[in-house]
Amino acid sequence: MKAWRIALVSIGVLMLALNLAARADQYGSDSAPIQITWQMQPTQSPKSSVPSVKEYYQSHIDAWVKAHADVMLDVTFNSTDINASMARMQEQATAGRTPDFAMLDSFFLSRFYQYLQPLDGFYGPDQVNDFVAFARNGMRGPDGALKALWVNTDVRVLYYRKDLVSNPPKTWDELITQAAELSKRGLTGYLYPGGRGEGAVMENLPMFWAQGGELVDASGKPVFGEGKNRVAMVNLLGFLKRTIDSGASPNRVVNYRFEADLYPEILRGNVAMFLGGNWMARQLRDLGDRHDWGVAPIPLMTPGDPVTAAGGWTYAVFTPDAKKQAIIIDLINSLVASPEAMAASTEAIGNLPTRISVAQGSSAYVKDPTVRDFLSLLRYARARPGAAIYPSVSTELQVAMSDVITGQKTPEAALDQAWHKLAP
Repeated sequence: MKAWRIALVSIGVLMLALNLAARADQYGSDSAPIQITWQMQPTQSPKSSVPSVKEYYQSHIDAWVKAHADVMLDVTFNSTDINASMARMQEQATAGRTPDFAMLDSFFLSRFYQYLQPLDGFYGPDQVNDFVAFARNGMRGPDGALKALWVNTDVRVLYYRKDLVSNPPKTWDELITQAAELSKRGLTGYLYPGGRGEGAVMENLPMFWAQGGELVDASGKPVFGEGKNRVAMVNLLGFLKRTIDSGASPNRVVNYRFEADLYPEILRGNVAMFLGGNWMARQLRDLGDRHDWGVAPIPLMTPGDPVTAAGGWTYAVFTPDAKKQAIIIDLINSLVASPEAMAASTEAIGNLPTRISVAQGSSAYVKDPTVRDFLSLLRYARARPGAAIYPSVSTELQVAMSDVITGQKTPEAALDQAWHKLAP
């Protein structure tokens, strides 16, 4: 990989980390009689640093606007700090200052139900039942009304270089052993997000769940520092410490807050295994990586069924204006929600479709063997809890993870600090 390509990728990742929420783009004429406000996630928009994603959204939005000369789209962008962006959106909703429609992270969706307009008039039961069960359930509010469209999803996996790893590890002990040996050969044995960002929690959370751990109870109260949950979290933090102490992983993982932060190091060609989301396979290829990566379930403390985490993005409508709603639904369908658009958009992003018909379709993307591996893991996927306290839990766990990785605290002390801040 040439130095200029690494520099460009690093610049792209840095730009994505900037807060883009204050910037706005306009599509269409100022004189258009209908003006619609829209808030997007930059990583799935014309602002993406990934060429296939940028081109898809730019071309499709341009084509839609050209066909709707009476509409002007006023688009603003979230920050890449998802928790902070969603918290700001909640503040906007409380104050009655929401955009006409927006992209909402799926695990935050439940906190917006009361502000969202029902979409049942646009999607009948046959359409809704085409979505996988966890998405279908999340799209409906407590009153049973359809409150959003969950338009893509993802899973977390272990990536491994096939030329370096013949048998991917299934347990923590196997991972430590293999990665430490690879590191002794001058490679980076195992890479993962370990910094103060949502990626660090999301990627490692399946290892906690697999032990029977829960972050919150059914009422949304934090429980991660109690009983078996405490034991499971101490075990996870202890594993992260082992990755550093054994030499399996470099302590610079503490600088990686999100999955995209791993790209420059992976692209240098020295990484043997890394923990990441399924979309990274497509995006790494687009960024010039040509290594043959295999994918495997996330290694767990003890052998057992796979466990992974699923996320994804939803589109939801805030405006009560019926005319605007119809226009917005037309745009969403053409961009990401219809079967055809979902097939094309998930391919561009490298994410997974939430429509069963698309996942079982005949497109080259879903027939790709690696994508089939990702889709097969969806049955083992869990979503983060939708409890209002979750962003605070995540923030404190990010601090705990980084303190353990840097050696500032033991696993027990780091967990105690997080727990004492949030214990009910």
